[in-house]
Amino acid sequence: MKTSAYRYGKYPFKEFNPVQSQVLPLVDKDTHLIVASPTASGKTIAAELVAGRYALQGLGKIVYLSPLKALAEERMRDWSDSKHPWQGLRKILLTGDYRLTQKRTKELEKADVVIATYEMMAVRCRNQGEEGNWLSTVSCLIVDEAHFLSSSGRGDHLEHALILFTKLYPAARIVFLSATMKNAKEIAVWLKELLKCEQANLPAIASFDAHGAHYTTATPASVTVIESDYRPCQLSIHFVPYEVQRGLVYGARYAAEEEAKVMEVLKLVKTHLYDQWLIFAHAKSAGRAMLEKLSQQGISAAFHNADLGIEDRSAMEERFQNGRIQVLVATSTLAYGLNLPARRVAILGVTRGFVEVDPLDVIQECGRAGRPRYDKEGDAYIVLPYKALPDWKKYLQEGVNVQSVLGRHIGFHLIGEIAEKRVKTKEDALHWASRTLARAQGILPDKGIEEILDLYRSEKLIHGDSFLEAGEEEHSFEATALGVIASKNYYDPLDVAAWKKNLWALHERRLEKSDIALAWAIASVPSHVNGFIPKNLKILASEYLAQLRNASLRIYSDGALALATILDLHLRGETALTQPHRAIFWSLIQDAERLTGCLSQIDTRIHQREEASEYWKMAFLRLLYGVGWEQAILCQIPGIGRAYSRTLIDCGIQSIKDLLKKRETVREVLPEKTFEKVMEHLEGDEWTKALSKQSH
Repeated sequence: MKTSAYRYGKYPFKEFNPVQSQVLPLVDKDTHLIVASPTASGKTIAAELVAGRYALQGLGKIVYLSPLKALAEERMRDWSDSKHPWQGLRKILLTGDYRLTQKRTKELEKADVVIATYEMMAVRCRNQGEEGNWLSTVSCLIVDEAHFLSSSGRGDHLEHALILFTKLYPAARIVFLSATMKNAKEIAVWLKELLKCEQANLPAIASFDAHGAHYTTATPASVTVIESDYRPCQLSIHFVPYEVQRGLVYGARYAAEEEAKVMEVLKLVKTHLYDQWLIFAHAKSAGRAMLEKLSQQGISAAFHNADLGIEDRSAMEERFQNGRIQVLVATSTLAYGLNLPARRVAILGVTRGFVEVDPLDVIQECGRAGRPRYDKEGDAYIVLPYKALPDWKKYLQEGVNVQSVLGRHIGFHLIGEIAEKRVKTKEDALHWASRTLARAQGILPDKGIEEILDLYRSEKLIHGDSFLEAGEEEHSFEATALGVIASKNYYDPLDVAAWKKNLWALHERRLEKSDIALAWAIASVPSHVNGFIPKNLKILASEYLAQLRNASLRIYSDGALALATILDLHLRGETALTQPHRAIFWSLIQDAERLTGCLSQIDTRIHQREEASEYWKMAFLRLLYGVGWEQAILCQIPGIGRAYSRTLIDCGIQSIKDLLKKRETVREVLPEKTFEKVMEHLEGDEWTKALSKQSH
């Protein structure tokens, strides 16, 4: 269909592709949509056609949900482009670094388009009402990569967000997008049932036009599934099996398999030496080994991974798009969203450590083969052991069903319902669970809900009357202060219960200033049970474990021990030792403000330690910069981080008062602009004005 047929906006091309053309007649129909078609088939624009009906007329907000921050940021860039129909709309980005402020609340209320990650949407729905009532004006919700419903670590957040959103705002139109959803019709049945009971008493969508006037349209009553195999470039998938010498002991066998995978991919690249390649590695060690082999052969290559800064990654992406990098080795996150296709793709193995990679990830990675503007076809090569070949042929030929993972994390989300008083009885809890995809797929029995409630009572996360036998009157229960802390900070309730016990142990033994104990207190929780100790960390972990025993502290898993060891090193500023293990602890450091805020609330509200607020303020700076207690005092000042605080301390400046008192020394130590920034901040704060008066 010609783009001129779309009456809500103008696109800078003449015709919609087959997938978009199927969506166009449904734009003004009152139906929810699931669009299941391959990568690069134009699903994003298909969703824009539906959402544009509302956004471009000022008829309510659009919310776009993404599994990844990088994908959310790309949508922000695309929709802000001067050639895009949405470039004039007001947009706001909600990702993991989002913090509620008065300014952000106003931006949310005024925004036409809200771009968020699944987790952020789940938090906003859980705590709705605390940021104004902006969610009530949403007219269309776009869920990108909807097959992430089955992704461990993200799928439960998406499912919970959908359960909450559809209950609170059932009149909004929903669009699911997926490249790898085999059971789209099953998901459509669940979505329809999810909305059915909530829409029963809603004859119309309530919204507002561009001038604030109230208007209504019919409430969507059906879910339409559009399934297509259209792809601008024909995709061919090839299996490249390998085998290693039999009889090797485990460690030697693992090393031999890693070497075999790299060599098979190297042969493929050399066979098609003039094509651009994307090579997906599911472990950084494998990615680095691949990069080394390519470089040894004189092949232009780079390794795109989370250890690089944003600017470095962006520069690498640009060089690849411009053809200055022939082979881009990347971790699997690059498979989603970012517009970086290649003529050929290689999948460097089908395991991540000891665990098999999610087939949906591999399918997504294969979909990056073939550049629509340059190629008529693309080729993807899956390198795998012979023994895995039958299963993976089946995955790729038959597809993979999306299956709920909410059952594994049910308590994490149930505590929020209890804390917000949407669930007050066991019956309420069972009703809430009845709306989940997990229940629709038969993998969440009532007994599991009852066991969670009993466990949370024993951990003092909820309280109330004991549960009664069937037929007896049901009494209400509610979240304790500890349960509310877990809910508001969006942490696993059992982790919060463990932190409560760990912090009490620190206080009882007067270990607050011990880095060993602080690292233990943070790491020793149920969420960190899984994992292993990397080979090159084992000696350090053994040394750390010995120190724990000396302090009469116990740690019960390799995952927690690995994290605690790295945190202890980080707190002591041992950057050279922590850098190789960045993946183990980096997400925790990036989330240090939320973490220390939660720990501070446990200490002040549960343990009644008012002085703990300042302790955790300093602990946050220590985690953020990897510095000691004395350096953290100086790191409170904008412009002073790990390096400058160390230099200042070496010059005898150990406090805020010293910064003001020894101004000339500070001027000599810091660059001029940094010095001016520091002094401007100090002289502008009331609490330092008092110190300034004392110093004269």
